[in-house]
Amino acid sequence: MNQQIPETNFYEGKPQLRYYQWAPFIFIVFAFMCQLPRLFWRSNNETCGLNLQNVIEIGEIYHNAEEREKRDDQIKLITIHFNRYFNFKNRQKKGFNIFWTKSLTMTYLFTKLLYSLNAVAQFLITDLLLSNGKLKLYGITLLRNLITGASPDSGFFPGQTLCDFNVRKIGMEKFGQNYTAQCVLSVNFYLQAIFSFYWFWLVFVIFYNCSNTSYWMYHLLSKTNSRYYVRKHIRRELFLNSQSQENCNEKEMMNNFINQYLKTDGIFALRLMSKNVSDIVLTDFISALYENYKIMEIAKKTESSSIL
Repeated sequence: MNQQIPETNFYEGKPQLRYYQWAPFIFIVFAFMCQLPRLFWRSNNETCGLNLQNVIEIGEIYHNAEEREKRDDQIKLITIHFNRYFNFKNRQKKGFNIFWTKSLTMTYLFTKLLYSLNAVAQFLITDLLLSNGKLKLYGITLLRNLITGASPDSGFFPGQTLCDFNVRKIGMEKFGQNYTAQCVLSVNFYLQAIFSFYWFWLVFVIFYNCSNTSYWMYHLLSKTNSRYYVRKHIRRELFLNSQSQENCNEKEMMNNFINQYLKTDGIFALRLMSKNVSDIVLTDFISALYENYKIMEIAKKTESSSIL
């Protein structure tokens, strides 16, 4: 600002920075980075064996259905859907039990982790751009400058620069006269404001992603929480069935239903249904699945006892 303007030909032949051209490409890269975790989830979700989109759509149809028969059809459909998926997993080799039991859940948690890492990477890039190539937590400096009244300056968004222009004069129509003057880059003020807002937005996104990932990790990987969640959504009358109590222990039946039938992936799919539809629909579906599981277990025990 206080330096003397150099001679017109001082920068001739030296590399010059073309302003404004690189900013849109940074936003394009950021947009592509935001799509990477989503692409990872969509490509791996479909190969896990349980189509979550279909499960949620069945829940929505059941929720909006007014006729009893249509609701019963959706319950039968989701029961068949879950039975086919869980029977497939149970047929896998024992060496791959851990992978198949938690493949869908781990894919979801890893996607959540990718979203967090993506936000951190964009935050670092944005801070480097705003802090002249050094990590200085630009937002804190900006707030401090706003309080003290100082104007924040960024080497990547200079507000002023030197401009060369040519003026034709009489007798010099072919080459004209070259001049160097100080210019104001008004676009850079807007770019700096946009990146500054994005810096604070990324801080919010990082905290939200980390808290949300921790929330899902606790609820999906905690067996105690999963057992309580499933039991809470089963209708009480299913625990008071005297015939089932004569054939097997109810507590053992419930533990087998959670640990051997639903497992982590099944509970995860049911939690997503609750988030996207309603708890009422989830209660009806879990109760139907549990009732169907009890019938199958009682039939197995009856068949084995008759053989003996």
